[in-house]
Amino acid sequence: MASQADASSVTSPEIKRKKRSINFSNTEILKFEELVKDEKTFSILTNKFSNTVNNKMKKDMWTKIAEVISAQGIAVRTADECSNKWQNLKRESKAAVTSEKLERRKTGRGTLTAVADEQKVRIAEMYKDSASFNGIIGGLDSDEADGRHFLSNTTVAPAVGTVGQTEQSSDSCNKGPAKKQKKFATKSEELQ
Repeated sequence: MASQADASSVTSPEIKRKKRSINFSNTEILKFEELVKDEKTFSILTNKFSNTVNNKMKKDMWTKIAEVISAQGIAVRTADECSNKWQNLKRESKAAVTSEKLERRKTGRGTLTAVADEQKVRIAEMYKDSASFNGIIGGLDSDEADGRHFLSNTTVAPAVGTVGQTEQSSDSCNKGPAKKQKKFATKSEELQ
């Protein structure tokens, strides 16, 4: 009997659940946008260079943002919570703006069904110069039907080389010469 009591205490450990904080309110999100939109803050948070100094600057900036948002009195926010919330806001705004663009292409003259709300448009506007939001300028659009529309403007010159060369099979070695090679004429040879 004593062994049964020991076994049951081992199989049911105490599980402590993390207390879930309340959702971000609209006023917190508006304050968030205002803080991140600041030019200095935005340049620090979006800096791609990630050495020790820059990572510390980013961490300090998220801590300052968390302090300002917590000072509003709705909930106490940590730097990690604020960083994750901003990543989620960016992701949602990118998805909303992209779906609106795709829907606008489809409709022609019909009504637009997917419309991004003002908040998502404002966040996307902050990242207007980012390739992750707008794509690469002058890049290839792979949505074209034929997938080769970019080839229509390119000129293809014949390569200087050989055509029609065949190799001898391994069982017919030294039984005769290989076929002669045809050579393309280059432009300078054609002009002479």
